[in-house]
Amino acid sequence: MALLCPGHGHYVAEPSARLDSYLHHRLDRERRLVAALAAGLRGVDELLDRVRDDAPASLRAAAAATATLAAHLDKLDEEGLLPAGVQRPPWPPPRWPGTHPLDG
Repeated sequence: MALLCPGHGHYVAEPSARLDSYLHHRLDRERRLVAALAAGLRGVDELLDRVRDDAPASLRAAAAATATLAAHLDKLDEEGLLPAGVQRPPWPPPRWPGTHPLDG
């Protein structure tokens, strides 16, 4: 039996179906981002509003800087599909209180 052991969450007994779901989800986010860029949106906040409208306010910084918006923008840039003037999320991402060992 194949088993997927993600970095967080429960083990997944049907990895193929879960991976298909992840791919569909990422492609949908990329499609939404491309549409937002085509509509002339360029700022991080307005792109997040259009592409990650399901992200709670507490996760907006993470949605912008981690393997989500920034990664999608990097991919489009590498493919020569990123329009000029697109604001990039800050890097390194801001630290969230209580998430670093030195925060106590």
